[in-house]
Order: sequence, then C-alpha cells, then structure tokens
Amino acid sequence: MHANGSEKRSSLVRSGLLLLFAVALVLRVWFLLSTRSYLLDHVTYEYGEIAANLVQGRGFSVRFLGGDGPTSSQAPVYPFFVAAFFWVFGVRTAEAVFWIQFAQAVIGSLLPLLIALLCWNILPGRPSVGWLSGLGVAFHPLFVYTPSHVQPVTLLSVLCATLFLAAARLRYWVVRDRRRTLFWCLVWGTIGGGIALTDPILTIVFAVTIAWVAVRVWKVHGFAPALSTAAIGTLAAASVISPWIVRNWVVHGELVPIKSTFGYALWQGNHPRSFGTDKIPRAYAEGLVATYRGDLRGLIERTWQARHETQYIDDLVLSPAEKRELGQLPEVQRCRLLLRQALGYIANDPGRYARLCLRRLRYFFLFDDTNPRTHVLAYRIFHLAFMAATLWGLWCGRSLLKPLAPLLAAYFALALFHSLTIVSIRFRIPVEPFQVIVAAIGAERLLAVWATTVRGYVLSLLSRSVPRNHGKARGATAVVR
Repeated sequence: MHANGSEKRSSLVRSGLLLLFAVALVLRVWFLLSTRSYLLDHVTYEYGEIAANLVQGRGFSVRFLGGDGPTSSQAPVYPFFVAAFFWVFGVRTAEAVFWIQFAQAVIGSLLPLLIALLCWNILPGRPSVGWLSGLGVAFHPLFVYTPSHVQPVTLLSVLCATLFLAAARLRYWVVRDRRRTLFWCLVWGTIGGGIALTDPILTIVFAVTIAWVAVRVWKVHGFAPALSTAAIGTLAAASVISPWIVRNWVVHGELVPIKSTFGYALWQGNHPRSFGTDKIPRAYAEGLVATYRGDLRGLIERTWQARHETQYIDDLVLSPAEKRELGQLPEVQRCRLLLRQALGYIANDPGRYARLCLRRLRYFFLFDDTNPRTHVLAYRIFHLAFMAATLWGLWCGRSLLKPLAPLLAAYFALALFHSLTIVSIRFRIPVEPFQVIVAAIGAERLLAVWATTVRGYVLSLLSRSVPRNHGKARGATAVVR
C-alpha cells in the first residue's frame, strides 16, 4: 500500500514537471514568434563573427581591438554552439538565428525543472517552495526574454543550476554509497569545466560548490577524504578545460587561461570616462525605450535600435589610429597593455575607483543606467517588486540560511567580483534563479497566511449558517420524548 502511494506521488511529480516544462516552452516560443527578433540585424554579436569564421574555414578568429586573427577573446563553447546552426542553416541567416533562439528556448525551459529539483534537494521539507520556484522561473520575464538573444546567458543559467544540483546529489551520496559518490563527483567536476569554457568568470560559482561539497565530506569522513573529493572534482574540470588551454598555448605562445580579455574588461570598466560598464549613457537612446507605449514587438525593435544608438567606451576613447596601433600587437599583449593602463587609473585615483565599485554594485542589484533596456518602465516596476519579494523571502527564510548559504554565497561572490571590475545585466542572470528560490520562500509564507485566512472565513460563514436555536430545539424534543 505504501509502495503504491509512493509510486503515485512520483508519477504526479513527473507529470507536474513535464507540465512545467511545457508551460515554460510555450511562453518562450510565443515570445520569439511575437517579437520576431530573429529578423533584426546584427543580433549575433562577436559570437556570430567567430562562428562565421569557423564555418568558413578561418578558424576561431575575430577582429578585435584593431587586430584580426586567431583569438581567445571569447570562451569557446558558445561560438561553437552558434557555428553548428550556421553550418546547417547558413551564416547569419534569419533561419539560423531563429533555430538558435528556439534551441535556447528549449534549453531555457529546463531551468524551472532544475530549480525545482535543486530546491527539493536542499530544502527537502519544503516541497511547495520547489514548485513555486519552478513556476517563478518559468514565468520570470527576464528568463522568457533571454532566449531571444544570441548570448550564452540562457545556457549559463542552466549550467549553474545543474552544477548546484550535481553538488547537492554528491553531498547526498557521500554518506550512503561510495560508488555513486565518485560518479556524481565526476559529473559535478565536468559541469564545472563546461561552465568555465562558457564563461570563465563563473568558475567563482564552481569554487563555491567546491567549498560546499568539501565541508560536507569533512564533517562525515574527515579532512583527507574532503581534500580528495575536491581534488577529483577539480581534476575532472581541468580535464575538460585543458584542451583549450593547450590550443591557446599553440596560438599565443604562452599560457592563456581560457580568455585573454580580463585586462580589456577592467580597462573598459575603469577608464576615466567610464561609468563602470562598457557603455556610455545617452539620453536619446534611453528616451527611445522610456517613452515607448506600443506593442511588444515594437518595444523589442525600439530597444534594439536604442542599443545601437548607445556609445561604447572603445569607440569613444580610442581613435582609429590608436586601434591600428593596438592591432600591431599580439592579442595577449593588447590586453596586457590595457590592463596596465586600468591599474594605473585605479592607483592614480582610488577614490573614483571606490565610487565606481559602489555604482557597479547598485547596477548589479538594481538598474544599469548605461543600458537603455533598463529604462523600460515595465522592467523597472517588475524588478523593484522582485527585489522586495526577495527581501521578504530572506526575512521569512532566516531559519533556512544554512541550506541556502551556498546559493547566496555564489550570488554575492559574483556581485562582489563584478562590482570590482565591470558590470552588466547579463552578468547577474546566471545566478538570478537562486534569487527566485528566496522569493519563493516568502511567497510560500504569504500563501499559507492567505489559506489560513480563507479557511477561517469559510468556517465563520458555515458557523453563521447554523440556526442559533438548533441546540434548544433538540433539547426540547428530548424532554417531550
């Protein structure tokens, strides 16, 4: 009997997850078809240029800072992903872009399921939080919107959720089955390596899971097994990354850990004319979206136009002659030169650097004023409501801070890194599902209060419907008898 009940619950959970996936996919595909963003020009950014060069036989190369040739300016996973669709459907064709976006919609629709499963692993006594988190991610406008961009944020969001889920399963099997522990350790490390090859900055998230797993193993088995578990996961990640490191050594003649552009990014974010991002705000570009009151498709077209009206720090401060001069240097030396300049800006005016860091922190948590998209009124209203829901969830879940600690640590570690270097909305998106989990804890509390209130109201109505003399009548009947 108990087994049948367990099987029935498992079947219901599977059906619920399948329905959640279907709802998420319908929303994302509807958005793609409604906005037709695949018809816009230049939607593939530098990933499309690298992908085109791969398909056309020029290798992993791009025009970057005045130079043209083999590059490590981007991590390899996403350009190869784009190249696969260019190879099948044509380079930069609308058909290729549509299928890239559709594939991202399918991948992004897995995110609600992964977040629900993650919740059930770290908060096993709160199943409703898992369902609410999954629904929150399925309907979150930002996650519905991001598959329409040819950028790796959708893939990174799914990878980060999968990484934490694998780490949670590893922590579960540590005390139960050594063979499964090794399996999950290899899975976890392999996903960590995949994240690094998609965006090396997110190795910060992998480092948080290393600490999370190691502490668990240390408590159960001691220091030496904890160290060996962390080492196995790290080696698995290194085995995924190492072929690209070797490729970079062959191309550049020196060690380049995945990307060469840290110095370039730091220079963009801390140049004397920088606002802490790679863009310079323009009132005209902001006004294009802030004043728009048309339909969704028109809004997407308007935000795309505003993006191209926005000035980038490179175009503003580097003259054509300076770009040509930079282009004479090998790529790694170009970025190293800009790194020295960035460190010089910081050393010469540490007060301004501190103010930029605070501004970037505000941009990370609230609105990036240099990005025209954040001036859309609907976006601002939703984001403020979402942040309020998160703060309410933190208050309601203060007793759950221990199981939530690794998720919060990953979120705030990424926020700290970007506040010190350079920031953009897309840098927050891979860890924003963790914020949805916190908001879901607050939503669960509100639903519980609402259910209690409704129940009390219904009972009150029922009690009023019973005649007041009902008891007396029964007593009188008994006396007569």
